[in-house]
Amino acid sequence: MKKTQTIFKLGLFSSALILISYSSGPGGNGQQVSGAPGDGTCVNCHSSNTLNSGAGSVSVAFDGGVSNYVPGNTYTINVTGTGSSAGKYGFQLVALKTSDDTNVGTFTASAGTQVVVLNSKNYIEHSIPSATGSWQVQWQAPSSSVGDIKFYVS
Repeated sequence: MKKTQTIFKLGLFSSALILISYSSGPGGNGQQVSGAPGDGTCVNCHSSNTLNSGAGSVSVAFDGGVSNYVPGNTYTINVTGTGSSAGKYGFQLVALKTSDDTNVGTFTASAGTQVVVLNSKNYIEHSIPSATGSWQVQWQAPSSSVGDIKFYVS
């Protein structure tokens, strides 16, 4: 019998949109800007705008409306940035165990994204700015249940 599934707590703690992005992603420059505990946000370098002050937003959605994970399964995550005047979009995303904010699961890079490891945390982020603000990434759940998980994105 499968272990009890745990409900994702999709923590869009920081829904700031990166309007003018690093050409190689913030992690390439050693920046942790997902909005997770201990991380900054995009305003660390894009300080000309106050956090969440514009019309832009970023969202994270799991294909098929998944709200529970099965240990070891891989899921497609859609990251979408929107903003009426944005010419370029970028993002950084991390998955953390809710109980202690430790890294959980594994991301796999896809077109326009890269995986970076900073301070023992596995981030996925844009590798080149996007004109459309849309990315699909893969996340593999941990091999055993770890309880609730939050995804932080900026």
